Amino acid sequence: MSTARVTTPRRGPLSRAEFHDLERVPPEAEWFANIDDGKTRRAYRIDLPDFRAFTGLAAAAEIRLVTRTHVIAWRKALEKRALAGATISGIRSAIESVLLSQVERRSRRAMPRPSTSSTATVITA
Repeated sequence: MSTARVTTPRRGPLSRAEFHDLERVPPEAEWFANIDDGKTRRAYRIDLPDFRAFTGLAAAAEIRLVTRTHVIAWRKALEKRALAGATISGIRSAIESVLLSQVERRSRRAMPRPSTSSTATVITA
């Protein structure tokens, strides 16, 4: 597992190295860094390893490979444990939240960048 994590930068703007270090933060660590509520954080720290164990994910970064089908299979496994519906919903929300953060992260990377070329064509009506 990568040791990169979200840290508070020194005063001032990020250095080039700090900028690139933040790109290497594993998705799960990035997601956890954005959870302020301690109770939620503790619950999710239990739920995510359980999900990784179920799916056989060896590293936190592999969460990027998870599909809806994996989540459905896990939900069915939770139901077989005879957990209460509210418990299953809470556990599923952890996984869905981390997966949604990954969708958002991929979307940001896929967004077209504005042209910096001085030869860009301007279309007028």
